[in-house]
Amino acid sequence: MKFNLTKTLFLAAVVTVAGVFNGTTSAQQTPGRICVLDVAKVFKDNPTFQAEMEQIRTEAASLKSNVEQQFAALQKEAEKLEQQFKSDSPERRDGESKLVQQQAVLQTKARQAEADLLTREAKAYLKTYREMETVVAKIAEENNVSMVLRYESAPINEEDRNDVIKGVNRQVVYQKYSDLTSLVHQQMSGTGTASAAAPSGTRKQ
Repeated sequence: MKFNLTKTLFLAAVVTVAGVFNGTTSAQQTPGRICVLDVAKVFKDNPTFQAEMEQIRTEAASLKSNVEQQFAALQKEAEKLEQQFKSDSPERRDGESKLVQQQAVLQTKARQAEADLLTREAKAYLKTYREMETVVAKIAEENNVSMVLRYESAPINEEDRNDVIKGVNRQVVYQKYSDLTSLVHQQMSGTGTASAAAPSGTRKQ
């Protein structure tokens, strides 16, 4: 039998390439399930986050009331000057100049205090979101979930145009047995177990 070196080398190359692709395919993980998560509900039902938000709201209300009282006091001082001195008197000009300075200082302090509260609010959101990410990743790894999509479970308010527009633009149109929200909430609030299984089934859109 005649030996064909070219053909032999070609067949060897094909076998080698096939082996590489087969090895690569087997090394890859099987695609996991797709689940959904109502992020807004996770935040709403998280006691630590809500406590922080309530504290910030309380401080914001107190700040607003305090600033309004101080502005009202400055207004009363301005009215006294109008009653006591003529518009072109040195006393009135000096008094009004001081009031303007006090008002500017008060506005600056109020803006800074408001900015500080907004920064605290943002940090509280980010802290809770990162905690949620960690919990979701753990659940996904333990239950062969390869993707978690943002989902809104709240019904659309037909009387609110903005809510209707927001609702019809939701990314997930339909899902069944794939909602991780309760499980994530339980683990973030300390009422769930780390080994709890994710909902069964797959997501449909």
